[in-house]
Amino acid sequence: MQRAAVVYFSQTGVTANAATEIQRVLGGPLVELHRQPAYPENYSELVQIADKERAAHLLPTLMPLTTTLSDVTTIFLGFPTWWSQPPLIINQFFATTDLRGKTIVPFTTSVSSLIDESMGTLRSLAKKAGATLAPGLTANSREDTQNFIRQYQ
Repeated sequence: MQRAAVVYFSQTGVTANAATEIQRVLGGPLVELHRQPAYPENYSELVQIADKERAAHLLPTLMPLTTTLSDVTTIFLGFPTWWSQPPLIINQFFATTDLRGKTIVPFTTSVSSLIDESMGTLRSLAKKAGATLAPGLTANSREDTQNFIRQYQ
């Protein structure tokens, strides 16, 4: 397999669990995206800030990545779904990271939204970044996640 990395944003730890499972099976670096400043842990405050970002399409500041992705060909990109879309920190990742020639395999963790709801946005972001978007996964169960990533082993 070509070298892969798992890059993710997780507010509550659910997406982190899915990302860790993918990385456990595939190997490669595990890279967490961090907003600067961090979103508040209080849910009401988080929703208020994230909704303001969404309404104004303000991309949050992304902390520098802890790992270089220059030798990575495939990026498994994980996030929770907010308002039927990836959080804007994902848009910022696409805007500030050199993804030319890379394949992006998205995965989301959401009780109410499927990855299909985010694919239009991700397709546009990938195209602008010079990346290829692969089919994605709603990673709500360990079994579904393992079955999905078998094709990349």
